[in-house]
Amino acid sequence: MRTTATGSVAVVADGLGSARHAQFGARAACKAGEETARLVCRSGVAPTVHTIEVLRAIWHHLVAPTGIEHCGTTCLLALVDREGLLFVAQVGDGIVAIRRADRHVTILQANEKPFQNTTRTIASVAAEDWSAMSAIQLMPGDTLLMATDGIADDLEMSRLGDFIGHLSAEYLPMPATKRAAAMRRALVHWPTKHHRDHKTLVVIARTM
Repeated sequence: MRTTATGSVAVVADGLGSARHAQFGARAACKAGEETARLVCRSGVAPTVHTIEVLRAIWHHLVAPTGIEHCGTTCLLALVDREGLLFVAQVGDGIVAIRRADRHVTILQANEKPFQNTTRTIASVAAEDWSAMSAIQLMPGDTLLMATDGIADDLEMSRLGDFIGHLSAEYLPMPATKRAAAMRRALVHWPTKHHRDHKTLVVIARTM
């Protein structure tokens, strides 16, 4: 996640276990998200499906020397401007959810095809087939959660709002360095037994 004078960008990526250079592909997705955010800022045009096309193009360029077929990764992207206007996009598994100040929760529904048994990735899905929500206004008290499937698969959807509320209340008041260490410990000691999936999450809260 990066924050500048013009807003914030956050990317969550989870490389496929079957891909030889999955970790490199996931890191490239994060880099591509940052570069895309810079271009969106310079253009002054609100992010749309074309923003996803830009991210895909940058990612393909970054991983081309290693081999696109070896770098498969999912991707969750969030762009928030200074006024709290949000754009989110998702390909593959994981979760993107918004908890409003009144505790109402909206989940970005993954645009998955019926009977599909393979994970969709940046390389395998065209920009128009990503799930996306644009021009969402985050108000004071609203919170965005993005997380990989290592977290999402263990969440009870009926209690998702409580989980997001807990993260905001427990960790956001901490100083940044202390917060990072505390969240790392919580993920390492995840309560689900025998958990092995990678666990990454991002929380963005608008406080004022």
